[in-house]
Amino acid sequence: PEPYCIIKTFNSHNEKVFINITTHKDILPPSEEHILEMNSQLGVRVPLSLSEKKEDFDVNKKPCLVFDVIFSDKVKKLIDE
Repeated sequence: PEPYCIIKTFNSHNEKVFINITTHKDILPPSEEHILEMNSQLGVRVPLSLSEKKEDFDVNKKPCLVFDVIFSDKVKKLIDE
């Protein structure tokens, strides 16, 4: 995976959470399709791969949670256009 960006947020327990956004060519690109869960309305599916939760420490040595997310490299190209 190629690094793209990091999102810092907090969960409902006020724990710091980092989401590492990466891209890879082997993840399918987004596609428009009729989605059954939305009464077959046209929607966009964005395939991704999500890691298990990892416990870590931030730069201040305080505990945090980390998730890695991998999107298609085509998502990055769409965002960067």
